[in-house]
Amino acid sequence: KRYCRYMGTVDNKMDLWDFPFDTNTVDLVFRSASHWTSLDGSIQNDLHSGQSYRFRLVCENGEGSLFQLLWDGSISEFTLLGVSTQIREKPPTSSGQQVTEVSVSFHMARKSRYYMCKVCLPIYLLALLSFFVFALDINDLANRINIVVTLFLASFAMLYVIGEHVPKTDFLTTIDVIIITTTVSLVIVGVAACMLHRVVGEQEAVRWNAACPLALAIVQIVVGLAVMLPPSRRRSKRKGALVHASLKEEHYQYLPLECIKPSTQTKGKISPVAR
Repeated sequence: KRYCRYMGTVDNKMDLWDFPFDTNTVDLVFRSASHWTSLDGSIQNDLHSGQSYRFRLVCENGEGSLFQLLWDGSISEFTLLGVSTQIREKPPTSSGQQVTEVSVSFHMARKSRYYMCKVCLPIYLLALLSFFVFALDINDLANRINIVVTLFLASFAMLYVIGEHVPKTDFLTTIDVIIITTTVSLVIVGVAACMLHRVVGEQEAVRWNAACPLALAIVQIVVGLAVMLPPSRRRSKRKGALVHASLKEEHYQYLPLECIKPSTQTKGKISPVAR
C-alpha cells in the first residue's frame, strides 16, 4: 500500500454575520483523472479518457476506514464538529477524460463563551450600573447626568480594548449589534433622567422613576435575546443539516469528531471509524 502526503496552507473565506455564534467549513477538494504511478515511483501519468478505477466509500468490514483524524481535533478558538466526505463524478470532458472529485470538509463552530465573557459581560454590566441612576433623588439631575456620562465614556474606552478581539468587517456582526444596543441604552437612561426632572407632580415623578429601571431592564433583556437567539438557533440547525445530509446523499458521509479522533486509551494507534 502507498500513500501521498499533501502539505499546504488553505485560505478559507469565513461567514462572520453571526459572529461569535458562527459556523464555518474548510473544504479540501482532491481531483483524480485515474492517476497512476509505477511500483518504483519512476513513472506517473493519468488516463486521457475513461477511468481505470473509481472512488467509493469504504462500506465493508475489514476494509479499513475512508477517513481518520490523526490529531485530537483541537483548534484554537473553534470547536471541530466533525468531518464530511463527498464523492462527485464529473461529466466527461470534450477529450473524454473523466474526473472524480473527493471533497473533505472540516465543519467548525466558534467558541462563543470567550467573547461572551470578555466582550458582552462588561458591556452589560455597564448598562446595569446605569440603572442605579434612578436610586438618586429625582431633583439631583447633575449627579445623575454625571454618572451616565462617566459610564458612557467608560463604554467607549472599553470599545478600544474590545476592538482587538472583534473582526474588522464592512457590516455589523451579532456582537456589533449587542455593543450598539447597550450603548444606546446608556443614552436612553440619560434622556429618561432629564425627562423625570421635568415631570410635574412629585407623586407622578416618583412612580415613573420606579417604573423606568424595570421597563428598561425588560427591554434590554428582550433586545439581547432577539439579537443572540437567532444566530444560536441557526448554528444548531446547521449541525442538524449535516446529519440530515449524511442520511440523504448517496456519496455523502458526516463523521462526528467522537468517531474519528484518536483513542485516548491506546497511544500510537488510531481508533477505527464508527459507522
